[in-house]
Amino acid sequence: MKLTSNTETIAASAMKTYDFLCHLIQTTQAPPIPDITDWHADEQGCSFTIKNMITCNMRLTDAVPYQYVIYHLDTDKSVSANVRFQIESMGSESSLQVEAEAEMPFWIQAMLKGPMEQMMGSVMGKLKEVIERS
Repeated sequence: MKLTSNTETIAASAMKTYDFLCHLIQTTQAPPIPDITDWHADEQGCSFTIKNMITCNMRLTDAVPYQYVIYHLDTDKSVSANVRFQIESMGSESSLQVEAEAEMPFWIQAMLKGPMEQMMGSVMGKLKEVIERS
């Protein structure tokens, strides 16, 4: 199942947006993203729980400076995903879009698509806010 967020304009350079996204998993404090708890991070990746329902492990798999950052996400519920943060430079600003390619049993897709799209929108809003503040 493929999910794509709306594109957000970030009042920060592509360099700043890229640097924030590359170091997202190494922060010792949970990012201010709704419904994330039990955050643990080190140099290899991070783990967290979403809405006290699903535990996730995430690691950086690829990055091209100021263009994109890709994370791989595994869960305890037979769901995995590659999450690509696409960055475009717009001078002193940048644009950001998230694409997720999720692997999950077919019968779960219909049930999770709506909540996952809603969560993706919330995550984009929070990332925009945090990147612009930092």
